[in-house]
Amino acid sequence: MLGLFISYKGNFSNVVALVEKLIERSLVITRDEIGEKCIFQLFNIEFVLMGNHELEDDFGIAFTNYEIHINMIPLNSGQEIDGYIKMFNSISLYLADKISKTLKTEIIVVEDLQEIVYKSNRGQGY
Repeated sequence: MLGLFISYKGNFSNVVALVEKLIERSLVITRDEIGEKCIFQLFNIEFVLMGNHELEDDFGIAFTNYEIHINMIPLNSGQEIDGYIKMFNSISLYLADKISKTLKTEIIVVEDLQEIVYKSNRGQGY
């Protein structure tokens, strides 16, 4: 599991619109007890885009500095395909870099909520 944590103080719908543009499909924002989120599947990956992740700082990672979280969950059906893990990791880095550059904001990619595997610092975007 990989998580993209986005330091963005703007409107959640701006991030949703950007993700829609990147994946070329419409998303539906739902609300639950945690907050706003979108769930979709693409390339045998389940994506959960959350406007409020409610995670505390842990493993030396300041999760509270990142308002938006995109959780990427590999689906079992995809893991049977050669090259799936490489594709999964590449998609996470691609999304992180595109979102970071477009919103001019910092993003970290975290593996299993324990280790930062990528950090992009583009300054605070609004």
